[in-house]
Amino acid sequence: MRFQRFVYGTRGLYLLAAQVAILWLKHSTGGRVSSPVYFSLLVLLIAAQLFRTWAAGFVGTAGRERETRAEALLTAGPYAYVRNPMYLGGLVVTTALAAMSGLWYAAPIAWGAYLFVYANVIPFEEAFLRQRFGDEYLAYLRAVPRLLPTLRPYSERQGKFRLREALANEAAAWTGTLLMAGLFYVL
Repeated sequence: MRFQRFVYGTRGLYLLAAQVAILWLKHSTGGRVSSPVYFSLLVLLIAAQLFRTWAAGFVGTAGRERETRAEALLTAGPYAYVRNPMYLGGLVVTTALAAMSGLWYAAPIAWGAYLFVYANVIPFEEAFLRQRFGDEYLAYLRAVPRLLPTLRPYSERQGKFRLREALANEAAAWTGTLLMAGLFYVL
């Protein structure tokens, strides 16, 4: 649990390190994708970041903190379809950035970092939510998948979207994601 808490508090660093390593490998080897492929991946990346921002509007700035906290169990918006919408969006962003490198081995590098982070973070958060919300969380856990969305939304919806919170939570993610996408294009 202590290690999972540490990974939770430093989760962004591992994904960033993987993307920087992939960028360096791309630059070193001359990996490229065609402009149509790059811009298709950019559209996918922006869609995934918009999805993350939608989810962040329910979480608020608590989603960027080093400590886990929750005032209420979020089950509205994207949380009605998938328990970890921000992590699902992050997986798509991570994959799109890796694919922008044009290197076949970039995706396994990115996925390895993603798996390391979220194989620790998700169980850590789930244990916290189970302890904090008890049976309410267990009912949600049984009804809503962890990372692959369901088509049938959770019926007991709690939470409210706040645009200001969404933008505050995801401002750094938007900046970093678009900066990395730009670097993958020019390098």
